[in-house]
Amino acid sequence: AEELPQSLETVQVTAHRTEKPLAETAPNASVISRHKLDDRLIRDIPDAAKYEPGVEVASDPNRRGNAGWTIRGIDGNRILMLIDGERLPEAYAGGGNGNGAISGRDFVELETLRAIDIVKGPTSSLYGSDAIGGVIGYRTKAVDDFVPEETGVGGSVKTFGSTADNSWGGSAAVGVKG
Repeated sequence: AEELPQSLETVQVTAHRTEKPLAETAPNASVISRHKLDDRLIRDIPDAAKYEPGVEVASDPNRRGNAGWTIRGIDGNRILMLIDGERLPEAYAGGGNGNGAISGRDFVELETLRAIDIVKGPTSSLYGSDAIGGVIGYRTKAVDDFVPEETGVGGSVKTFGSTADNSWGGSAAVGVKG
């Protein structure tokens, strides 16, 4: 008799910091995968948040860019931001009257990401007081995302453009295993 391969259950880790089956996790966690980023032609962080209920990234022309993530009405340093599990420093706005230096936490190149994890709601009991509004976790690509198993070298090239502001750009990545 032919044995069928065993199928594994989907596991989500972001909501509880421990492995749990997807059916047992709270519905307040979502993942924007690399596939979704590419499929929806997402070029910036506001586009990534567009299809997530209760999540937005406002535009601030005075800051020359994004005003940061807002989860269910809470924003700023009350949203914990992680890159590969490491905390990002808090945002800084110095100099008074908007004339000083502003250091945001939302300047990440989306082409470097494997996924964006969003945990909505208070998770300060798991992560600390800076996660009162929720958690935004960026997961960066690894060499396995570029290099097929049978070869030692791989990469990707992507170009994009916009007629709204006549902008264009591109990105390239190369991975080597050995």
